[in-house]
Amino acid sequence: MNLLSIKWWGPLYAVAVLAILYSMWTVRELRPENLALLWLSSVIVIVVIFFNYHLIKSEIRAREQMISRLREIGGQPPLPPDRGIIEGIIAKIKKE
Repeated sequence: MNLLSIKWWGPLYAVAVLAILYSMWTVRELRPENLALLWLSSVIVIVVIFFNYHLIKSEIRAREQMISRLREIGGQPPLPPDRGIIEGIIAKIKKE
């Protein structure tokens, strides 16, 4: 399995976003006094994390395409596309 697989980055980003938002809303030293600022900072955190997630996702896909092109140039067959978690489980069930 590829270490840079996107199926591992998604849950890690979701946990990170939840941890950051939870700490912003519960830790008194991190929480702004104004409720509007709290919502604004929460939205900014979500937007930045979302943008960063998509940047990493595109970098991983570009790397996979580069590896596929290098294998094609070298005369090797291309690697099969990586399945998601759900598709892998369904394929295992269908084989049985």
